[in-house]
Amino acid sequence: MFSPPQSFSILPGQKISYLDAQTRTLYQANYSQLNSIQIEKKVNLIKNSTFFLGLIPMANNYFIGVGFMEKNRYAVLDQNGKTLSFNFEYPADDKNSATNFQKAMAYQGGLVANPNGTKCFSYCIYSEIFEILQLQKEGTLTKIKDIHFDKAIYIPEGDGKNSASAVIKKESKMAFLSGAATDKYIYLLYSGRVIGTDFYFALKSNTILVFDWDGNPIIRYNLDVDINTFTVSEDNKIIYAIVNGKEDTYLVKFNL
Repeated sequence: MFSPPQSFSILPGQKISYLDAQTRTLYQANYSQLNSIQIEKKVNLIKNSTFFLGLIPMANNYFIGVGFMEKNRYAVLDQNGKTLSFNFEYPADDKNSATNFQKAMAYQGGLVANPNGTKCFSYCIYSEIFEILQLQKEGTLTKIKDIHFDKAIYIPEGDGKNSASAVIKKESKMAFLSGAATDKYIYLLYSGRVIGTDFYFALKSNTILVFDWDGNPIIRYNLDVDINTFTVSEDNKIIYAIVNGKEDTYLVKFNL
């Protein structure tokens, strides 16, 4: 690994996938035998012109990715890493001069698939935005629902192509910090805290929002401690979370 792993996906058969964006490689790790974890390169993206910030495996040997695309927001790839289609635009905002590359930085977040890889959702870290998508058998990507509220306050920087970034202003709120999915539900860790002068305080939360796969709100959990990231058991009965304390990092468990 040459960069922190991104786009973690829990897969059937005690496997996970993760992206090394710098080497442009999607890996898959089999941890069914913890004393002998097998890691293999699943997709090589060197020949793809898009630099992907996130990539997740889906059903029928397809992949969905986000990153520095000339147009649209999501790409569908085949098992060889070839882009089949670009889909859907970024949310409209007041930065009409911003390029797609700059918007990729402003609206960065995560991609999470359901267990059978037929649906996924994306969420934004700096904007109260998440979108639910469905991948058809023939590789066509359709949208189930957009949920858009407050958007990031940002300044595009760079020429927008050879160099591209987005400076998020301190007046912005942190939105969705982490996401997880089961067959039934979508789970999102929501901050809502203004970045202000304490970025690390805004990067944690005690609020988890739950939706069904049609985008309907189901329940809100108010935890008794701030967490940084989490996952959910397959039966929707347990949340496992990471708490970064002042002196140590803890794994905590919540019974739902």
